[in-house]
Amino acid sequence: MKHKIILVGSGWATKGFLDKIDSSKYDIVVISKSTDFVYQHFLSEAVTCDKIETSFNLVQKYPFITFIENEVKHIDFTSKHINTVQSQENKDYDYLILAHGSIINDFNIKGMKENAFFLKDHHDAHCLFNKLGSLKDGAHIAIIGSGLTGTEIMGHLLDTHKYNIHVIDGLSKPLNSFSLDTSQYVMDIMLKNNISTYFNQFVKNIDSSTITTHVGQKINYDLAIWCGGIKIHPLSEKINKQLKIDNKFGIVVEKNLQVTHAKNVFACGDCAYSGYVPSAQVAYQQGEYLAKQFNSDFKKKKDFQFKNKGQVCYVGNKKAVYEKDGIRLDGTLGYIMMKCVKLYIKYF
Repeated sequence: MKHKIILVGSGWATKGFLDKIDSSKYDIVVISKSTDFVYQHFLSEAVTCDKIETSFNLVQKYPFITFIENEVKHIDFTSKHINTVQSQENKDYDYLILAHGSIINDFNIKGMKENAFFLKDHHDAHCLFNKLGSLKDGAHIAIIGSGLTGTEIMGHLLDTHKYNIHVIDGLSKPLNSFSLDTSQYVMDIMLKNNISTYFNQFVKNIDSSTITTHVGQKINYDLAIWCGGIKIHPLSEKINKQLKIDNKFGIVVEKNLQVTHAKNVFACGDCAYSGYVPSAQVAYQQGEYLAKQFNSDFKKKKDFQFKNKGQVCYVGNKKAVYEKDGIRLDGTLGYIMMKCVKLYIKYF
């Protein structure tokens, strides 16, 4: 009789696991609110082009899984069963993998939820595309946060040649995870394209037409897009409380991704506090790692180690930036690298 693995979530960690697991050895159940896996890397482009494919159906791609479209309500780590929101029936497991990710962090800024658009999935991208389509040329678009997502949205908006763009960030520069040279390169693009920038300014509140920063700067807008970061998922908070783990960032795991104080339970991706900065790369590699551990019946006593494959960001006008281990490309070369990376992500 095959052991049952329950996977919670449908993101990059789940994809990494399902890509590599030997399904002949295990019964695999996936619990998630959606059957769709989302390519977050393509969402920024989908904001201005509705023909971009941003997702695929997990059940169609991985026919060996049993899919439960639901949310986890409670986990009994002693009896090894799960309760979901829409069912009274217990879901028993032999092994549990938590990969439910994180949620958007709006830092409880007054008016943010009511007035700004977010970009977490393809539904959000579709809503933003429709909103942009309803605006007149010359409309004012405020992008709050200039990390990867915010900067890529800026780049694709630049390509339309339609809007007045405002970039607001509490940090001192864009793409804070990149080198100073790359941040300056993006700053120069903003200056060249007459983008209004408000760095070192945290948003204090936002109403239906105006954003106010903590220094009193007021920015009028027609569309505001929040790209300000992520925070711990409520399910992770609940699990930490159950296991008496004090951590506000995620579920604490050992170097082999096993959850502290929980036998046969693992966590990976954004929901796990593993010492790595949350990213799709980390999540996917953690999923792959766990699959290989399961395939070997845990005979390979090897800790997870992340292998950085670089980071890339589109900045408009068929230009991009790419960095990996001190190697830096920008402009057309960066754009070519970005295209290669996205092809790899989608087809391999």
